Amino acid sequence: MSIAPDPNPNHVDLPDELAEAFAAWPEAEAAFNNYSGAHRRAMARLVDEAKQPATRARRAVQLVERLGRGLHPFRGD
Repeated sequence: MSIAPDPNPNHVDLPDELAEAFAAWPEAEAAFNNYSGAHRRAMARLVDEAKQPATRARRAVQLVERLGRGLHPFRGD
């Protein structure tokens, strides 16, 4: 067995809700892609860890709205 570096270390699997929200607001997706891989994974995890579908959808919409308006995704600016 050998260990090799990840060929795509900044890849982030988007939850469906977040992918749908980005499809509706491409500027927000562009802002999302300007963040580091760690930040993008944290944003995806915020949506993905919600248990209720309504909570997942609400978090995705809130996140995309913040990104689309040029605000920080986590701070309450």
